[in-house]
Formats: sequence, structure tokens, C-alpha cells
Amino acid sequence: MNNEIVGWVAIVRSDSGHFVCCIIGFKSGILDPFMTEVIAACEAFLSFHSWHAKNAILEIDNRRLWDAYVASC
Repeated sequence: MNNEIVGWVAIVRSDSGHFVCCIIGFKSGILDPFMTEVIAACEAFLSFHSWHAKNAILEIDNRRLWDAYVASC
């Protein structure tokens, strides 16, 4: 087992809640769970941008990430 690789996932759903796709990735290095959540959120937004998607809703289950997002707005 390699402890220097983290994985993340973002699940994309339609406006009616149906599954669209799953975005997954891996990153080398030792990251704490918060940074892994940041990477997942950023990758999801990059994917939405490349699809020319509009009006995306990001569901965040990490309070620290939500607080950081709100503070940046």
C-alpha cells in the first residue's frame, strides 16, 4: 500500500438529481483530508467549466471547506 497517494471523487447529477458522471483522480503526496476535499471541489469546477455548464450547485459535507469558500466570496 502506498501511503503517499490520495484519491478523490466528485459525483455529478442533473438538475433532477439523476446520475450524470463520476469524476475521479489521484494525486501524489501526503495531503490531509481538507486539502483532498479542496482538490475534489476544484476539479469538479474545472470539469463544469470545460463542459460550458451553467448554474452548478456544489454539495459540500465538510464545514471547514464551506467556511473557506464563503470567506473567499
